[in-house]
Amino acid sequence: MEGPRFKARRSLICDANSHQCICETLRSVYDLIHDFPESEWKRKITDLLIDALMMGKKMDARLVYYQKTYGDDTGNKASDLKFIDSNSKTREMRRARTI
Repeated sequence: MEGPRFKARRSLICDANSHQCICETLRSVYDLIHDFPESEWKRKITDLLIDALMMGKKMDARLVYYQKTYGDDTGNKASDLKFIDSNSKTREMRRARTI
């Protein structure tokens, strides 16, 4: 059975968003180190990216809760996030990776 950390790792390595949100930014950082040789340094960076992705997902869930429960729209409902045109190519490239 997959735990939350494995799911976050898979999301970091293989998923893609249509907008430049925090999760997509973390994935872009992983893209930069993906082809580096395996090392302790790469593993530590990947672990920190997984931690940050998990935190970002929790923060997003909390903000959605606030918006639904209290009508809080102080975050502009992510309306200012940049749309990513090359999303489908990025998604294909990332999904071809092995975990």
